[in-house]
Amino acid sequence: MRVWRDVLRWRSAGSVDALGSEDPLSSTAPGPSERRQLLRDFIHDSLYHPSQGYFVARSFSVGEMEKPLAFRAIAGRQHYYDGLDNLYKRLEVSWLTPVELLQPWYARALGRYILKQHNANEPLVIYE
Repeated sequence: MRVWRDVLRWRSAGSVDALGSEDPLSSTAPGPSERRQLLRDFIHDSLYHPSQGYFVARSFSVGEMEKPLAFRAIAGRQHYYDGLDNLYKRLEVSWLTPVELLQPWYARALGRYILKQHNANEPLVIYE
């Protein structure tokens, strides 16, 4: 915990505190690293700031594969990594989520696990 406190103190050194009248989500508001704030507010701003937030600035989908990987045709680890490298180049992305890479197998395995672990006497509630 001490290391993170030092990192946060270092990131905010010399910064100006945001004043109450300023809207923290306006596009002219200081970015996440330009003012002192609580960690939860820093994370929220880093993700959702109107002009500098991760999700706002990069509002494209990570990658969409035309068809699932043919796992039966993969000869081994190196063959998988080579195929993944070619896929990233073709889609012009730097990464894909496990759900995208392992479709439909990841979702099926997760569904089987949930049903196996579920207590039938209680309602099944899933939050996405």
